[in-house]
Amino acid sequence: MSFDFNILITGSSGFIGSHLVNHFVRLGYKCVCIDISHPGVDFSDEYTFYNIDICDFESLNSLFCKYKFKYVFNLAAITHLSGNSLVSYNCNTEGVLNISKLCRIFKSHLFSFSTQLVVPVGFNPSSPFVYKPDTIYGLSKSIGEYIVRSSGCSWTILRPTTVWGPLMTGHLHSLMKFLALGKYIHPSRSKSFKYFSFVSNLTFQVSSLLSLPSTSYSSKVFYLCDYEPIEIYSFVSSLSHGLRPNSSLPFRVPSLIAYLIANIFYLFSIFGFSKPYTILSHRRINNICTSYPKPFSTLESLIPSLPFSFTESVRATTSSFFLSRK
Repeated sequence: MSFDFNILITGSSGFIGSHLVNHFVRLGYKCVCIDISHPGVDFSDEYTFYNIDICDFESLNSLFCKYKFKYVFNLAAITHLSGNSLVSYNCNTEGVLNISKLCRIFKSHLFSFSTQLVVPVGFNPSSPFVYKPDTIYGLSKSIGEYIVRSSGCSWTILRPTTVWGPLMTGHLHSLMKFLALGKYIHPSRSKSFKYFSFVSNLTFQVSSLLSLPSTSYSSKVFYLCDYEPIEIYSFVSSLSHGLRPNSSLPFRVPSLIAYLIANIFYLFSIFGFSKPYTILSHRRINNICTSYPKPFSTLESLIPSLPFSFTESVRATTSSFFLSRK
């Protein structure tokens, strides 16, 4: 199947963005992709790539004039938590302002990707418009959501939960490396449950929205996640078994000991020593130990079935990790 309109995907070289591009291309959509980084894989005539920063309004305007996009998926963002001011996250505010303005002018529907971190870990907001960010990153995304909602364009805000799957990056990729080496220590002996999002289920959810009446998703906020919670130790144990099927399960320590280890590593940096690389930090331990309530607004009522089970998701993720190391 092919479509006679163009879609724009920003942040197309990132983890979620690249999966979304590949998914839409397979479905026959005409994709135009932009990022400040070139794609990690060769791109073909099936989609068009431009090296553009969404903070560059003039370049964006020229692109909109040329392609007249029907849908825009904005994933371009600064996502690390180490920024010390909003200036560090200009892409999440000024860039979103540019995209929103052009979507209003050209009557494109904007799917704006945000984050669950517009509220603290474990906090259950009573409505989509309750914000309580505890990081500057979360603040920048909260401001971005406000810009989208007040821009006058047709919009949908999508808040991915923790997204995992083949080619995942950042601390989740580090987790895979520690598990593959048999060096992962789980920082809790209690159970905690979270609503994660397998990336191929996420891309299915996003593309499925386009087959629904626009009234079902316009001017609404949705969390992107699988519909059943995952117990965190079971999650890492399943990945560990996929990577090391004949090895024992990851070792567990009480959370108090994990915090003590994190403090020792922190002291290394305070006294000028090289800090040992570890996935343990106060924030990550707290994240692992804290259960997430079920998000108040998922896509389950609109898209009740997802294509990948948890077992299939683990198999695809571990297989991809092995292939990437060859």
